[in-house]
Amino acid sequence: MKLTRLSQVANYLTTERNLESAAQFIAMNACPSGGIGRFFLAKLNSDMSLKHLASFGFSPEFVEMHDQHHLLSSDGLVAAIDKSILIVNDQHPDFISSDTFENLRDSSANWRTIVFMPMLPNFAAGFSTTIFVTDNEDNQKYFTALKSVISLYVHLLMAEDHPAIGRFTKPKGPVLGEPLTERQQLILGLIKEGKTNNFIADRLGYSESLIRQETMVIYQKLGVDGRREITKN
Repeated sequence: MKLTRLSQVANYLTTERNLESAAQFIAMNACPSGGIGRFFLAKLNSDMSLKHLASFGFSPEFVEMHDQHHLLSSDGLVAAIDKSILIVNDQHPDFISSDTFENLRDSSANWRTIVFMPMLPNFAAGFSTTIFVTDNEDNQKYFTALKSVISLYVHLLMAEDHPAIGRFTKPKGPVLGEPLTERQQLILGLIKEGKTNNFIADRLGYSESLIRQETMVIYQKLGVDGRREITKN
């Protein structure tokens, strides 16, 4: 069933060139349990701001309010970067009832699960559903595959110079392939050793928030989704 759903999404996206239509299809068809969902796609700019690109299942007021905000304002998305994806259900101790990137609850539905999907260095997405989704290996693999499909889709649209995405102008912030600073190289070395941000902050004498921001820059420069891709190499 999951493979069928993933195949349906992938097949649809091969011919769809409208981002809003793509967001609607993903929201209505990507839930592994067959439930309804909603979807939010944002562009990650070089200054770490998140710019709304397309969504389905949100009110115009919500979209306007969250049209652009900073990556670090979304605790769930930041946590997901270290894990590639993050599945948070309403029985999870860190379940967030109101997150800047994706408001989980409203008057119309009980959104029981949210999946945060960073697609560094350029995009980020959030998928929520009324179905309880267990954070297990099987679902991790499913949503990792879904994230890869969506990431490939939006990057191909970007390569076609899609007007809703546009090509990137010369960035003022970190870019893929740019050399790491000396401090970033030190942080990267500790990340490869499996050290947490809190440990790295204590070791180097910086605040944890600064280390967190530097890790985001490192991921952007290396073009990786997060800690897992660094530590497994």
